[in-house]
Amino acid sequence: MQGHQSPYWAVIFFILSLVPPLAAQDTVLDSLEQLAAQSTDSARIDALLAWGTKLRQVDLEQSANVFKMARDEAAELGYLRRQLRAGNKLGVSYGMMGNYGQALEQFTIGLDLHTASGNLLGMAESYNNIGIVYQHTGDYPSSIETYLSALPLYDSLDDKSGTASCLHNIGVVNDMMGEDENALEYFKKALLLKKEASTELDYSLTLHSIALVYDRQARYDEALQLLFEHLEILRKYQDGAREANTLNTIGKLYISLGSMEAAENYLLDSREKCIELGVKSPLSHVYYNLAKVHLDRNNPALAIDFLNQSILIGSGLKSAVLQKQAHDLMVEAYSKEGNYQQALKHLEIANSFRDSLFSAEKNSAFQQWQSRLNVYEKNQQLEAQQRELRWLDERLLLDRRLRLALIAALFVVMVAALLFFQKNKLRKRANQELAQKNQHIESQRKEIASINDVLEKRMLRAQMNPHFIFNSLSSIQHFITANDKKSALRYLSKFSSLLRQVLEDSITNTTVLSEEVQLLKTYLELESLRFDKGFEYHIHISPELDPHTTEIPILLVQPYVENAILHGLMPKKGPRQLNVYFEKEMSQLVCRIVDNGIGRKAAAALKAQKKGSHTSRGMQVAQKRLEALNRQQEEQTLLVINDLYDDHQAPQGTEVIIKIPES
Repeated sequence: MQGHQSPYWAVIFFILSLVPPLAAQDTVLDSLEQLAAQSTDSARIDALLAWGTKLRQVDLEQSANVFKMARDEAAELGYLRRQLRAGNKLGVSYGMMGNYGQALEQFTIGLDLHTASGNLLGMAESYNNIGIVYQHTGDYPSSIETYLSALPLYDSLDDKSGTASCLHNIGVVNDMMGEDENALEYFKKALLLKKEASTELDYSLTLHSIALVYDRQARYDEALQLLFEHLEILRKYQDGAREANTLNTIGKLYISLGSMEAAENYLLDSREKCIELGVKSPLSHVYYNLAKVHLDRNNPALAIDFLNQSILIGSGLKSAVLQKQAHDLMVEAYSKEGNYQQALKHLEIANSFRDSLFSAEKNSAFQQWQSRLNVYEKNQQLEAQQRELRWLDERLLLDRRLRLALIAALFVVMVAALLFFQKNKLRKRANQELAQKNQHIESQRKEIASINDVLEKRMLRAQMNPHFIFNSLSSIQHFITANDKKSALRYLSKFSSLLRQVLEDSITNTTVLSEEVQLLKTYLELESLRFDKGFEYHIHISPELDPHTTEIPILLVQPYVENAILHGLMPKKGPRQLNVYFEKEMSQLVCRIVDNGIGRKAAAALKAQKKGSHTSRGMQVAQKRLEALNRQQEEQTLLVINDLYDDHQAPQGTEVIIKIPES
């Protein structure tokens, strides 16, 4: 979304509707994939970016995975500019998929990186992108606020094109809110700057936006004047699809003015252009407007023919809006013919589409609020992570200051020792003072080591908690996007309970076994529901254990349970079983996670077949936590993974054993 692009992701979808034939796409995609596989370093990242951009035309989810790969590799190699480009493209793909929370996360990360590097243009474009996310979720005040944050940055850079784009976006938001005068004010400011600094096509986009506002205000002559200028630019650049749409809009305005002959001429030109390009939706509108022309001429039979063609196209596009408006006009046409039976039939059909559209509007409103909720939750997560990082930075700064203090103290001790050795009479006292200072230094060293250990554990927890929360959110996302309101609310309630448990335990590194088991039960219930109860699970606690007093590191078991479900059980056909045992062996708490899945070898083969698969962060963090625990205790926490086989040596699942010494 860089380079002052249009605020509408819908524009991107319009362009995708005119993509080359599928066979040609496959050839280009294969070539880009091969180039990415054969290249290295910056050339590979550039190839990945080109491949992901092309993939948007056929598979948005796969394109997002490719952009993730490019972003991570650029970050690993230290290519900041390419990392930002990949993150920006990833945010655009998320926006096109409707995943506005994830889009906001990518654009916010980009804003932070641009701010840290002092890149004012990058900051302005990030604000512009964030404003578009808020605009699409219906949060218009936040959208305008972020656009206004971008404006002074563009002004400071004397970037007139960027300023014009931002002003245009603010005009669009006001237009969507029905604030016509405010929208016109911003559109006209943008138009003046675009005429000076932007491309003609970008300039024509604002002309079209102003014309649509004039049309709504019944200022038809002024709207026509702008649309003729807009049409001239489109023809100059041979933008046929938008030309066809503009011709139809001009015809519609002439209908409003009562100039039916002029209207018919422009509508017929639009029809010819639509048929030439093979675009369907504008053609349905053209037939509808031609029917209005012939109804005005008292020629209902020809109007009915045009309306039948409009209904046929609308049905093929599965557009309730196109079909409803055509059936509504059919009522008038058949009434003029005196065929009231057919008029009544089309009235009933129009009413059925009207009811369908009302339900769709309610569903759209719910989805918009859900998107706003996702964006809000993502904002909260980002703010929490930023607070945690600031706290860690402060602790690290304190640690550096303590080390400097220790160095200074050591220097003082050395100077003092030299002076004391020069004075034989004070040698004994000097030795005593030096011993005391050394003892004090050792005490501080141990204290610093203890602080470092605490910081390491909390940093690992800071990684584990968002991972656990994100995976839990993924478990209920299916029910929300499926618009199952009852289930969605019930699962959100369960998740809020789960989140509250995690947050309440976040200040400690351990919890009692009963609370850990409760977290696992809630998580397993969500995962079971997510996969339509595709597996059975049981948690067994040995009678030898007191779950209310036995301590266990919090969230230590969950990543292995998650791994067993996703990579062991779900790829398996047939009954799926997961058992978690908590037992006592001498002075150790033993946790066994047993599944009857496909086994590690088959899971690894499946993972290798999936292009763009990512490394499990949960398993990495779990391993690091085990290493951190083992550094702080004499008796080690042990991890053993066993492959299970039946009598015929066929894979029968996996057993993970975690042996935890008693606290």
